Parts: sequence; C-alpha cells; structure tokens
Amino acid sequence: MSRTNTLVITRGVESSITLPVDVNAEATQEEEQSCIYDGGTLVFSHPLSLRETDKHFKVGRISLHGYVMMIDKINAPPKCGLEVQGKRYAIELRSYGDDNDARKSEAISRFVAPNTDFFLSPYGSGLTEGVSLVANETGKVMVAANSNRASVYDGRPASFSVTMIATNYVRNVIPMLSAAGAKSVHVITEEGTQYCDSLPAMVPGYGMILQGESSMGKSPKVDDFFPIAKNMSKPENDPDVVVTCVYGDTCKEWVFAMRKANWSPRAQVLTVCVGSDAFNEAVGTDAEHMIGTTPWDKGLPAKEQFSGETAAYQAAMAAGSVSVLTQAIEQANSFKTTNVAYILANSSFTTLYGEVQFNEIGINSEVHLLVQLDEEFQPRIVYPVQPEYALVYPMPTWAQRDCLNLSPCGSTVSSTAALSTPYAGTCDADGTCGCKGGQVSVGIGQSAACHSVPEVDMNYIPNSLLIMGYLFFGISALTSIFFFCWTTYFRGRSIIKKSQPIFLHLVNLGCLVIALAIIPSGIQGGYDPVFGTSTEVSNNLHNVDAACMATPWLFGLGFSLTFSALFAKVWRIRKIFTNAQSFLRVQVKPMDVMKVMVGVLGVEIIVLLVWQLVDPLVWVRTVTLKSDLGYAVESVGTCQNGNASPYVTVLGVFNLGILMYSLWLCYATRTLPSEFNESKWITASVISIFQLMILGIPVMVIVRDNPSANYCVRVCVFFLMSMSTMFFIYAPKFAKMHIVRESEENAPRRQTEIERIRLRVSSTAPVVTIRSSIQEEMPTEKEPTDESPSNSGDFTEQA
Repeated sequence: MSRTNTLVITRGVESSITLPVDVNAEATQEEEQSCIYDGGTLVFSHPLSLRETDKHFKVGRISLHGYVMMIDKINAPPKCGLEVQGKRYAIELRSYGDDNDARKSEAISRFVAPNTDFFLSPYGSGLTEGVSLVANETGKVMVAANSNRASVYDGRPASFSVTMIATNYVRNVIPMLSAAGAKSVHVITEEGTQYCDSLPAMVPGYGMILQGESSMGKSPKVDDFFPIAKNMSKPENDPDVVVTCVYGDTCKEWVFAMRKANWSPRAQVLTVCVGSDAFNEAVGTDAEHMIGTTPWDKGLPAKEQFSGETAAYQAAMAAGSVSVLTQAIEQANSFKTTNVAYILANSSFTTLYGEVQFNEIGINSEVHLLVQLDEEFQPRIVYPVQPEYALVYPMPTWAQRDCLNLSPCGSTVSSTAALSTPYAGTCDADGTCGCKGGQVSVGIGQSAACHSVPEVDMNYIPNSLLIMGYLFFGISALTSIFFFCWTTYFRGRSIIKKSQPIFLHLVNLGCLVIALAIIPSGIQGGYDPVFGTSTEVSNNLHNVDAACMATPWLFGLGFSLTFSALFAKVWRIRKIFTNAQSFLRVQVKPMDVMKVMVGVLGVEIIVLLVWQLVDPLVWVRTVTLKSDLGYAVESVGTCQNGNASPYVTVLGVFNLGILMYSLWLCYATRTLPSEFNESKWITASVISIFQLMILGIPVMVIVRDNPSANYCVRVCVFFLMSMSTMFFIYAPKFAKMHIVRESEENAPRRQTEIERIRLRVSSTAPVVTIRSSIQEEMPTEKEPTDESPSNSGDFTEQA
C-alpha cells in the first residue's frame, strides 16, 4: 500500500468531503519502496482553522505543521508507521477547515467519524469541545494538542489533552519571583481564560501582597488596558509583578498600553505569547525580558528528533499529541478504544513536547516552564533554574531598554559615520547614558548618547577692550570730578558767575552720566552650550538684562542733562537780547531756565520709562555656528527685544531736534558780547556731538553682531561725547582764568563791545540803554561791585 502522508484540506465542508490528494508522492517514492504497510492505513482526522480570515489561522497553521512533521517521521524509515499485532500501519492525516466555528467543528467531526480511526483536535477549547463530544459518543479516542478546559475532558474517558492544566500555568511564577525579591502582584484576566484562577490564593503563602485584580472582556484593546496601566503608574499603586492571563492576540495590546502610560512593572508575566514570532514582530524590542509560561521550549532535551526546524510550542504540542497517541496504540497493541484509553490514562510519555502524564480527567499534569526573553529575544528557561541563564529582575524600564536597544549609547554619532564605533558609554537605570572621558550625557531612552561637546567660541569682549573701556571711564570721571571741584572753588570769580555755576554743574553731571554708560556696555552673559541652544544659565542673568536697559537710560539721561543745560543757557541769552532790541525790560531767573531743562528731561524719562515697561531690552545669546551633531561652536550675545525701533526713533528725533535748535540759537547769538555769550563753544560742542552720532550710530549698527567691535565703537562714542563737551565748555574758562589772566587792559575792549551793541540798537530808536545785571552784579575781580551778589543770576533789560 502506498504511503499517504496526505493532507485533506477543505476550506469549509460544503456538500461532501474532498477526497485525499497525494501532495508528496514524488518525494516519497524512495521511502515507499523501503516501507511495507501490510496492515493498511489508520486515519487521524481533525477540524482546523485553515482560512486566513480565521481568528486562529496562524496558530492553526503552526499546529498543522507539527502534525505533518510528526506523521512524516512516523511513516518514514526506520519507523515505517505503527506496528500493531505484527503488522505495520501507515497514518493518514485529514484536516478539515472549521472556519473557526464551534458548531461547524462538531458537524465535521460527526460527518467524518465513520471513516476516522482516531481524532486529533483543532486549536482552542471552544472548538475542541464538539470533537470531544463526538469522539465520546462514537467510542473513539481523541488526543488534543491545544485545549485544556476541564469541561472538555471531564466524564469523557477517551478524551485527553497534552496541554498542561490551566491552573498549572502560573504555579511556579509566584515562588520564583518571591525569591527574587518581589513583594506585590497585580493580576489581569481576559474573559474565558482559566490560567490565573489559582494564583490569588497562592500569593499570601509566599509573603507577597495581591495588590489588585482586573477583569477584561474578550479581546481587549490598548484603549481598554490603558486606564489600568495608568493607574498602576501611580507610586501608591505600583506593583512589582503583573501577571497577564490572556489569549495570544491580546498580549501585544497590554504591552502597547504600558508603553502608552510610560510605565512598566519590575516583572511582566504573560501566560502565552512569549517566544512566538508574531508577538516579537508586534512589540519589537519591548518583548525583551518579558516572562512567559510555556509548556514547551525547543531547548528541552527530547528522545524524539525530527526536522530540526525552529518550532513554536503549538507545533510541539501538536507533534506531541501525535506521538502520545501512536505510543499508546503500540503499547496497547490494539486499536480498541478502551485499551488505548487505559494506556493513555496510566502511562507516562516522553515526547518532543516534553514529559506527558495525564491526571484523573485526562489533562496533562506536568507543570509549565517559565521562560524569559534574552537580549537577542530568544526564550531562555528561568524555572526550573538553569545554569546557563539567570532571571533578570527587575527588568529594565522602558527608558533603559530603549537606551540599550535603540539608542546610540555606546557608539559615536556624526553625519558621516554609522553607529558602529564603541566607546565608554553605558545605559543607566534611568535610561540616560553614563559617559566617561569628558563626554557629556545627553538624551534619555532612544535618544540617549555620549557626545564630545566642542569648545564654544562665545565671542566675549576681550579683557583688553574692557580695560580700555574702564580706563576711558576713569579719565572721564576724574575730569568731571576735577571740573566740579574747580567750579565750586572758583564760583566767586566773575567768569564763573557769568556762566552760572549751577548750569556748569549740570553739564558736568550729564557728562559723567554719559561716561557711566560705558560700564553696563561691558557686562556679558553666558549660556549652556551643551545642547546647542541659546538658553541662558548665567547666575547673574537678571543683572545682564538690567545692564541692557541701563545703557540707554544712562546715555539718554546724561545727554538730556548736558544739552538741556547748554540749550537753556543759549536760550536765556537769546531771550534777553531779543527783548532788549524791542525796548522791553525782562528778567530771566535760574528757575525760568530750569523749567526748560525739566521739560527736556521729562520727555526723555517718559520715553525711556515706556520702553522699560512695555518691551525692555534683554540679553539674548544666539548660536551662529553648529557642529555636525548640532552643538554650538560659536555664539554671539546681544541685547535685544521684540521691537526697539519706535523708542529709538522717538529718542533720536527728539535729541536731534534739540541739537539742531541749539545750533540755530548759537548762530542767532553769535554777535553778542563774549562776556555773556558762550555760543561759540556750545556750537563747537554740539557739532562735535552731532558728528559723533552721525558716524557712530551707523557703525554700531554695522558691527552689531561683533561684540568686540560694537563695544569698542560704543565706548569711544561715549568717551568722546563726554570729554569733548567738558573740553569745549570748561577749557576756555580754565585758560582765561589761569593761562590768559584777565587784566585791566581788557576792560576798554569789553566796553567797546557794549557800545557797539548800543549803537546797533540806536539805529532804530532814539535812545537805547542796555544794562546787564550780570555786568553790574558780576564784575571782574578788579572791579568793585555795586549790586548785591544775591542777584548774580539775573539778566535785566530796559529801554
């Protein structure tokens, strides 16, 4: 008789059963010549999920491979089938598509029972229930591969399952993890599973706490699991161990939920899935160090040897069920159901699947193995304890495993090199990269890495320029202090009185304030260059921000003080002599002039205050050049804000207007006696400042991104503005008093100038007499005074 390891595959039983088709006849011709099946053929039948749309198609296909491989080995030499009562029998496997339907599975079993000698099983207890019922009713033996529900076998003495009893799935989990240091456990159960029924009662006996139990419906998804995972992530609800008792397709959903909650326990136990290719493909590196309960592992020693291919435990169970059934038939030396069932119930069998021994209701009583996926995602037996591999507890957090599996930690990274050059970097428990040799740890989890950070060119203002700035400020300050003391000491001299000491002091103070603007211009801030950002980390950052606004405040107030005083002095002289030409008597007191100064200062202060409150300047450091890793190589720090243009424009137009008007007043009073008129020197001072502003401001804009050049230009502008003003205002007076001393010879010349003005006025009037209170009240040191010194600040004009 021909060898018939044929598969009868019907994708749904319609009106009849498809006849056997030999799909391997050519490959087995040589084997047929060496094996003689003089007893005939034994038919092993079973329903199975064969459609790709069936829920259990993948595991059904795996189981089918296990059946086929084992039957091939039994039929092939040297075994050449089964030997019963001196005759050899070939085995024919007939698989029928059940469409994953329990009723169809039972219907197929009834239909094929008359032509079937022994039954195997489909995948799952729900589909196996009908096969067991039919086998019991027709008096045939059934050995199931993937079903362990007690109700399928209880009371049916000819039905057996090589799948271990469900209550034994997790029996070793609690003792093993308790010994490893675990203190608490949470159990998640999918509807229909019985794997974890015995676990809650075991927990207290090993000194552990059952922290919680969660019951899920059938086929829960990630959104169903997420609230549970999120709740476990709270410190008060964080269990050491989570045991998830679910079916194969559900495992990945729980892992996804843990990922979504960014939480993981110290040990995760899955009753199925661990080690299966489908699970590894679904969750990727997240499968590492997951613990699974499995009835079989390919690393187990076994007396039977077949294809040597890598097989999942479902295939091993299928092969084991064929092995157990064929061993029992040969040991019984009979095909009689009672004889074969007796051997099955009372014997122990060694199979590829491992040791098989049935309990009183026909379910394999052996205990499940515990395996843990290693770094290469291969299942390694951790219970019973194996010397080759030790349990990893606690397992890495998500961040740490991402660092270990997905990050460049341990490799150098650049735009031109792959992650292949190892260096001293190790993933720490928190998912960061521990670095050595001056490298910096950056990122966490998948982005964790050790980077060599380049030294950053911060473009700081060099110390030589800062020293120059402080030196210029010192010169300006000493000059200002000297002229302040000089004015105070010689305040009784005629030349000082006529120039009004109070206004000289204000000019002096304004120049000092302008020079003070040099100090905040040199204050700089740093930043953290590690991440290549412009985030400031200077401890004195608020001081640097304050320095940014201090510069316009000091310059603005100093400028206003200086030139409002000069402007007021010229305006006073202009007012007196204009009224004299109109034959009017007018008296201009210091308070009148102070009003002009207060008005100028008030406008300046209001604009600066609005700027300070609305959009102040702040210190910002900008990265101008980065390395190929994105780290800062060069940066520039500047004072910036959202939009400074309105405030700078208002201040510029206002101050420029004061300068232009001052120039016009100086021009209008150019012919007045020098005794009362300082317009020549004020004009020189204003023109000097005007030139500095016209040249300095554009240059500062051009070099704004070069801190050293910008600082140098700014210091020079402030210094020259301060010193030139003091020079033109004080130097002529100082020279007149101490170098070209006043003498009696000068008196006639002064009188001639007064007479010249009187004649000019008399050309339009009969008699014009100009009497200056300053001339009468502030004579030279050699001229006695006729007026009280208390009126030294007034100008009087009369007709």
